[in-house]
Amino acid sequence: MAAQEQGAELGVVVAFGQIIKPNVLDVLPMVNLHFSLLPRWRGAAPVERALLAGDEVTGVCVMALEEG
Repeated sequence: MAAQEQGAELGVVVAFGQIIKPNVLDVLPMVNLHFSLLPRWRGAAPVERALLAGDEVTGVCVMALEEG
């Protein structure tokens, strides 16, 4: 069953390494939760990089997904 048929109002993406197709975004708005304070630590291991660098403060970024 499609997400909108289940009453979903928002999709949340975490650690997903693929592009969300425009036809999906047209039906269900989505946000991406990235476990770092961008742009400092990008890529596949932002938490590990922050720890190894000795960062005393870190956090998460939430951003709306859009086509592109």
